[in-house]
Amino acid sequence: MLARDPSLPDALNKFCAHFEEPNIPLSTRLPPPPGDMPLCMTTADLRKTLQEMNPHKTAGPGNITSAQQVRSPEELWKAGLGNSVLRSFYYCVVESIVCTCITVWHGSCTAVERMALQRVVKAAQRTLGVFYCFRRDGAAVEIVGLSKSAVSWLVELQSKGLFPYDGVKVHRDGTDVFILYTEWNKQLQQSFEVEFWVSGDSQDPNEKHPDLVHKKGIYKDSYGASNPWCDYQLRPNFTIAMVVAPELFTLERAWKALEIAEKKLLGPLGMKTLDPDDMVYCGVYDNALDNDNYNLAKGFNYHQGPEWLWPVGYFLRAKLYFAKKLGEETYSKTVILVKNVLSQHYTHLERSPWKGLPELTNENGQHCPFSCETQAWSLATVLEVLHDL
Repeated sequence: MLARDPSLPDALNKFCAHFEEPNIPLSTRLPPPPGDMPLCMTTADLRKTLQEMNPHKTAGPGNITSAQQVRSPEELWKAGLGNSVLRSFYYCVVESIVCTCITVWHGSCTAVERMALQRVVKAAQRTLGVFYCFRRDGAAVEIVGLSKSAVSWLVELQSKGLFPYDGVKVHRDGTDVFILYTEWNKQLQQSFEVEFWVSGDSQDPNEKHPDLVHKKGIYKDSYGASNPWCDYQLRPNFTIAMVVAPELFTLERAWKALEIAEKKLLGPLGMKTLDPDDMVYCGVYDNALDNDNYNLAKGFNYHQGPEWLWPVGYFLRAKLYFAKKLGEETYSKTVILVKNVLSQHYTHLERSPWKGLPELTNENGQHCPFSCETQAWSLATVLEVLHDL
């Protein structure tokens, strides 16, 4: 394989960041530097090289380990392609597969195939020295819930004459627009489940990316992320919105989503911060790891799987709230569940020399030496559960 240029990842990151900046001026063609040797290939040369590559094709992820094959760099080098061209070519090929094809394939994968895709992603990262970060840059579900809670409160205060303002002015598309709090509140209420609920129905008119759905009956983690795959990741954050703005949720849908979260995310003490079926999941946080795996080095997976304790409080409070609406029998069973979960915390408190609850644990409740041994918000959300009981 080609020797890796250590400056390549930084150069590529700076190049990509250029396109994310607002108000980018139109580019102009600059004269080539002295001694520049641009790539010159005729149509016949390109056709001949591509014909010799003879790549194997695949209809899906089933044969991922042997399907997506490209000629070795040595063969392409012999065909007349220079080192810099080969580096760029392979970077683009791998990035297109990792960031586009795999995110589509992952939606219809079995558990075994997901593991194979996870290995492909990690191998690509090791080869290129670049971490493919699926950014959580959409409208986060918990922030939307908190916004609804705040706006509803302002509407209530204003209606009682306790708050003098009935709206807010925003600058949009070059003009100032006045938005009433009542309109804002109504829009959030009407749009939330339309945009955040994942039905799993390929014919659902509200589902813009049915090919990315890999778990149905959940609420999206965000809306409008630059990489749509991130919207469909299962995380515990939606339970925060359930507690602060329960009116946003339909009872049956909310309960179904909570059952999936209980099955997939709930650990002995904390909640997994990412679905273990996700291709970038890693449940062990090691802040001392110093290697070339960008996905893990220096604890980069902080929010990609380790089990945080404070979300458990919101999860249990959401379970209690919606269980009460489903009837006495469901509520009684939920109370038993809540007490069983809290008994684990009680046992930990009794045994902890700090007499507190930790920030997080590794997967399946394993002790994490890099976690704070006693964290205020871990205890605070548990106390709120006890208050609701």
